[in-house]
Amino acid sequence: MAERRLADAHERWSWCERRAEDAWALADDADAARRAAERELDEAEGDRWSATYFVRAAAEQARQTRQARQADHDRAHQQAAGMAM
Repeated sequence: MAERRLADAHERWSWCERRAEDAWALADDADAARRAAERELDEAEGDRWSATYFVRAAAEQARQTRQARQADHDRAHQQAAGMAM
């Protein structure tokens, strides 16, 4: 009877050790997934800042182009008004 209980205890111990190994493997996988997600988040944040910079640069270029066109338009009107006199 004692031998059977000892055998059962060893079997339960082995089962617990396997479950513990599985749990550690899952924890390692979860940690690796977390690190990968953090890297992706950092990359996405960098991409967002780059996109923001390029959008602002394009908006500034459009503003300058619009001002240059308006200045050309105004000069053309002034020249036409000067010729009309």
